Amino acid sequence: MRRTIKLTAVALVFGACLANAGTLSVRLVHASAAEGGIDSELSDISGILSSLRFESFLLLDSDTVQLPAEDARIRMAQGYTLTCNGTQDDLVIEMNHNGQALLKTIATLRRGKPLILGGFPTREGKIILVLKVE
Repeated sequence: MRRTIKLTAVALVFGACLANAGTLSVRLVHASAAEGGIDSELSDISGILSSLRFESFLLLDSDTVQLPAEDARIRMAQGYTLTCNGTQDDLVIEMNHNGQALLKTIATLRRGKPLILGGFPTREGKIILVLKVE
């Protein structure tokens, strides 16, 4: 009986770890009011982007992170740096620009559901961060 309980507990813990494993897609996007449409490389999230109050979405950079992440640091275009720690259920996200902290938050991500963060101002629009677990 005791062995069965221990094996069941190990299986549950292992299953929980697998449920939080995945690949986090990270995209740095420039959004503006200028005409231009949605970059073809953002077609999988065009529905959610078109609900935002911008006319143009340009992909600046993209990368991936394996989850769970442990101090995963991504250097992106134009001096942006993203750091991720944790699982998709409890992911700590930090965004910096040229060493200046812009954002620190904890998010729960669902597989296939994009999360949009940011709205950091630029001269011609905003920088947004799109996270999606696949």
